[in-house]
Amino acid sequence: MAQWVRMRCVLASALCMPAWSSTPSYCREVSPVQSRSAVSVKSSSQRCSVAEKKAPITINCGYLPEKKVSSTTSRIAITHASFTFDPKNESHMRLQITFVNDSSYSFTEARSVYLAIDDNHGQNVVRRTLPHVDFSRIKPRQAVTFSEVLLIPALSPGDYVIHLWIPSSDPSLKFDAKHNFLLRNSDVADFKRGLNSLATFYRIDRFQTVAPCGLSLNDV
Repeated sequence: MAQWVRMRCVLASALCMPAWSSTPSYCREVSPVQSRSAVSVKSSSQRCSVAEKKAPITINCGYLPEKKVSSTTSRIAITHASFTFDPKNESHMRLQITFVNDSSYSFTEARSVYLAIDDNHGQNVVRRTLPHVDFSRIKPRQAVTFSEVLLIPALSPGDYVIHLWIPSSDPSLKFDAKHNFLLRNSDVADFKRGLNSLATFYRIDRFQTVAPCGLSLNDV
Protein backbone atom coordinates (compact mmCIF):
# COMPACT_ATOMS: atom_id res chain seq x y z
CA MET A 1 0.00 0.00 0.00
CA ALA A 2 2.74 2.42 0.97
CA GLN A 3 4.66 1.61 -2.25
CA TRP A 4 1.53 2.29 -4.35
CA VAL A 5 1.04 5.66 -2.64
CA ARG A 6 4.66 6.69 -3.26
CA MET A 7 4.41 5.69 -6.94
CA ARG A 8 1.18 7.68 -7.30
CA CYS A 9 2.78 10.77 -5.80
CA VAL A 10 5.87 10.52 -8.01
CA LEU A 11 3.79 10.01 -11.16
CA ALA A 12 1.41 12.90 -10.32
CA SER A 13 4.35 15.21 -9.60
CA ALA A 14 6.07 14.32 -12.85
CA LEU A 15 2.93 14.96 -14.91
CA CYS A 16 2.12 18.37 -13.45
CA MET A 17 5.59 19.82 -12.82
CA PRO A 18 6.88 22.10 -15.62
CA ALA A 19 10.61 22.54 -16.07
CA TRP A 20 10.64 25.98 -14.45
CA SER A 21 8.60 25.01 -11.38
CA SER A 22 9.68 23.05 -8.31
CA THR A 23 6.10 22.55 -7.05
CA PRO A 24 3.13 21.02 -8.94
CA SER A 25 0.49 23.63 -9.72
CA TYR A 26 -2.33 21.85 -7.88
CA CYS A 27 -0.11 21.43 -4.82
CA ARG A 28 0.26 25.20 -4.55
CA GLU A 29 -3.52 25.66 -4.40
CA VAL A 30 -3.82 24.23 -0.87
CA SER A 31 -1.41 25.07 1.91
CA PRO A 32 -0.37 22.43 4.49
CA VAL A 33 -2.23 24.33 7.21
CA GLN A 34 -5.48 24.30 5.22
CA SER A 35 -5.27 20.60 4.47
CA ARG A 36 -4.99 19.73 8.15
CA SER A 37 -7.83 21.96 9.32
CA ALA A 38 -11.51 21.08 9.56
CA VAL A 39 -12.58 24.70 9.07
CA SER A 40 -11.33 27.72 7.15
CA VAL A 41 -12.56 31.19 8.15
CA LYS A 42 -13.32 33.31 5.13
CA SER A 43 -12.08 36.89 4.95
CA SER A 44 -14.80 39.28 6.05
CA SER A 45 -15.30 42.54 7.90
CA GLN A 46 -15.32 40.61 11.18
CA ARG A 47 -11.92 39.88 12.71
CA CYS A 48 -12.12 36.09 12.98
CA SER A 49 -9.51 33.35 13.20
CA VAL A 50 -9.36 29.59 13.83
CA ALA A 51 -7.52 28.84 17.07
CA GLU A 52 -7.20 25.06 16.58
CA LYS A 53 -6.36 23.03 13.48
CA LYS A 54 -7.95 19.77 14.61
CA ALA A 55 -11.42 19.06 16.00
CA PRO A 56 -12.78 20.45 18.15
CA ILE A 57 -11.89 23.76 16.55
CA THR A 58 -12.40 27.25 18.01
CA ILE A 59 -13.40 30.28 15.95
CA ASN A 60 -12.54 33.55 17.72
CA CYS A 61 -14.00 36.85 16.53
CA GLY A 62 -13.64 40.45 17.66
CA TYR A 63 -15.99 43.31 16.74
CA LEU A 64 -16.07 47.09 17.04
CA PRO A 65 -19.20 49.01 18.11
CA GLU A 66 -20.38 51.58 15.61
CA LYS A 67 -19.33 55.17 16.15
CA LYS A 68 -21.13 56.85 19.02
CA VAL A 69 -24.10 59.03 18.20
CA SER A 70 -26.53 60.80 20.46
CA SER A 71 -29.21 58.37 21.59
CA THR A 72 -32.06 58.22 24.07
CA THR A 73 -32.18 54.41 24.09
CA SER A 74 -29.82 51.61 25.05
CA ARG A 75 -27.08 50.70 22.56
CA ILE A 76 -26.19 46.99 22.73
CA ALA A 77 -23.13 45.93 20.71
CA ILE A 78 -21.08 42.74 20.52
CA THR A 79 -17.33 42.91 21.17
CA HIS A 80 -16.21 39.26 21.16
CA ALA A 81 -17.48 35.77 20.33
CA SER A 82 -15.91 32.32 20.38
CA PHE A 83 -17.37 29.08 19.03
CA THR A 84 -15.80 25.71 19.94
CA PHE A 85 -17.21 22.65 18.16
CA ASP A 86 -16.52 19.65 15.93
CA PRO A 87 -17.89 20.52 12.47
CA LYS A 88 -17.57 16.96 11.15
CA ASN A 89 -19.65 15.30 13.86
CA GLU A 90 -22.64 16.03 16.06
CA SER A 91 -21.17 17.89 19.01
CA HIS A 92 -21.79 20.34 21.81
CA MET A 93 -20.82 23.84 20.72
CA ARG A 94 -19.36 25.89 23.55
CA LEU A 95 -20.21 29.51 22.95
CA GLN A 96 -19.02 32.68 24.69
CA ILE A 97 -20.32 36.09 23.64
CA THR A 98 -19.48 39.48 25.15
CA PHE A 99 -21.91 42.38 24.76
CA VAL A 100 -21.53 45.99 25.86
CA ASN A 101 -24.22 48.56 26.62
CA ASP A 102 -22.62 51.62 25.05
CA SER A 103 -25.16 54.09 26.41
CA SER A 104 -26.56 55.64 29.56
CA TYR A 105 -29.81 53.68 29.33
CA SER A 106 -30.84 50.17 30.38
CA PHE A 107 -32.31 47.63 27.97
CA THR A 108 -35.85 47.00 29.19
CA GLU A 109 -37.47 44.95 26.41
CA ALA A 110 -37.68 41.17 26.90
CA ARG A 111 -36.31 39.51 23.76
CA SER A 112 -35.19 35.95 23.12
CA VAL A 113 -31.81 35.55 21.40
CA TYR A 114 -31.11 32.69 18.98
CA LEU A 115 -27.95 31.33 17.41
CA ALA A 116 -28.55 30.45 13.76
CA ILE A 117 -26.26 28.78 11.21
CA ASP A 118 -27.19 29.02 7.51
CA ASP A 119 -25.59 27.23 4.56
CA ASN A 120 -24.49 28.87 1.31
CA HIS A 121 -28.01 28.43 -0.13
CA GLY A 122 -29.50 30.46 2.70
CA GLN A 123 -31.07 27.36 4.26
CA ASN A 124 -31.14 27.30 8.05
CA VAL A 125 -29.33 24.23 9.43
CA VAL A 126 -29.10 25.25 13.11
CA ARG A 127 -31.36 27.43 15.25
CA ARG A 128 -30.91 27.31 19.00
CA THR A 129 -32.19 29.65 21.68
CA LEU A 130 -29.59 31.17 24.01
CA PRO A 131 -31.42 31.02 27.36
CA HIS A 132 -28.68 32.72 29.37
CA VAL A 133 -28.40 35.81 27.16
CA ASP A 134 -30.36 38.61 28.81
CA PHE A 135 -29.67 42.15 27.61
CA SER A 136 -31.37 43.63 30.68
CA ARG A 137 -28.42 42.34 32.75
CA ILE A 138 -26.02 44.63 30.88
CA LYS A 139 -25.88 47.84 32.85
CA PRO A 140 -25.13 51.15 31.11
CA ARG A 141 -21.46 51.54 30.13
CA GLN A 142 -20.71 47.95 31.15
CA ALA A 143 -19.97 44.66 29.37
CA VAL A 144 -21.20 41.15 30.19
CA THR A 145 -20.02 37.78 28.84
CA PHE A 146 -22.62 35.04 28.41
CA SER A 147 -21.78 31.33 28.03
CA GLU A 148 -23.87 28.61 26.40
CA VAL A 149 -23.53 24.93 25.43
CA LEU A 150 -25.59 23.91 22.39
CA LEU A 151 -26.02 20.57 20.62
CA ILE A 152 -25.43 21.01 16.88
CA PRO A 153 -25.43 18.48 14.04
CA ALA A 154 -22.53 17.44 11.81
CA LEU A 155 -22.02 19.91 8.97
CA SER A 156 -21.52 18.88 5.36
CA PRO A 157 -18.59 20.45 3.44
CA GLY A 158 -19.45 23.96 2.29
CA ASP A 159 -19.93 27.59 3.31
CA TYR A 160 -21.76 28.60 6.48
CA VAL A 161 -22.68 31.84 8.24
CA ILE A 162 -23.24 32.16 12.00
CA HIS A 163 -25.94 34.68 12.93
CA LEU A 164 -27.70 35.99 15.99
CA TRP A 165 -31.44 36.22 15.41
CA ILE A 166 -33.22 38.50 17.88
CA PRO A 167 -36.90 38.63 16.92
CA SER A 168 -39.67 40.79 18.32
CA SER A 169 -41.19 39.74 21.62
CA ASP A 170 -44.63 40.16 19.99
CA PRO A 171 -45.59 36.68 18.66
CA SER A 172 -47.38 38.22 15.66
CA LEU A 173 -44.15 39.99 14.62
CA LYS A 174 -41.65 37.25 15.49
CA PHE A 175 -40.92 36.37 11.86
CA ASP A 176 -41.07 39.94 10.53
CA ALA A 177 -37.46 40.93 9.80
CA LYS A 178 -38.29 44.64 10.08
CA HIS A 179 -38.94 44.18 13.81
CA ASN A 180 -35.80 42.18 14.60
CA PHE A 181 -33.24 43.73 16.95
CA LEU A 182 -29.91 44.63 15.33
CA LEU A 183 -26.73 45.07 17.32
CA ARG A 184 -24.93 48.41 17.16
CA ASN A 185 -22.02 47.12 15.06
CA SER A 186 -21.74 48.37 11.50
CA ASP A 187 -19.96 45.17 10.37
CA VAL A 188 -22.52 42.84 11.98
CA ALA A 189 -26.02 44.18 11.33
CA ASP A 190 -27.69 42.79 8.19
CA PHE A 191 -30.54 45.25 7.67
CA LYS A 192 -32.01 43.39 4.69
CA ARG A 193 -32.47 40.07 6.51
CA GLY A 194 -32.80 41.44 10.03
CA LEU A 195 -29.92 39.28 11.28
CA ASN A 196 -26.62 39.87 13.07
CA SER A 197 -23.87 38.10 11.10
CA LEU A 198 -21.02 37.00 13.37
CA ALA A 199 -18.76 34.76 11.26
CA THR A 200 -18.44 33.09 7.87
CA PHE A 201 -16.58 29.80 7.61
CA TYR A 202 -15.99 26.90 5.24
CA ARG A 203 -16.26 23.28 6.37
CA ILE A 204 -13.42 21.52 4.53
CA ASP A 205 -13.62 18.07 2.96
CA ARG A 206 -10.19 16.48 3.41
CA PHE A 207 -10.46 14.57 0.13
CA GLN A 208 -10.95 17.85 -1.75
CA THR A 209 -8.23 19.80 0.00
CA VAL A 210 -5.34 17.32 0.31
CA ALA A 211 -3.26 17.43 -2.88
CA PRO A 212 -2.29 14.06 -4.41
CA CYS A 213 1.42 14.68 -3.80
CA GLY A 214 0.66 15.24 -0.09
CA LEU A 215 -1.28 11.99 0.28
CA SER A 216 -0.40 9.86 3.29
CA LEU A 217 -1.51 6.44 4.47
CA ASN A 218 -3.84 8.10 6.95
CA ASP A 219 -5.75 9.72 4.06
CA VAL A 220 -6.55 6.56 2.08
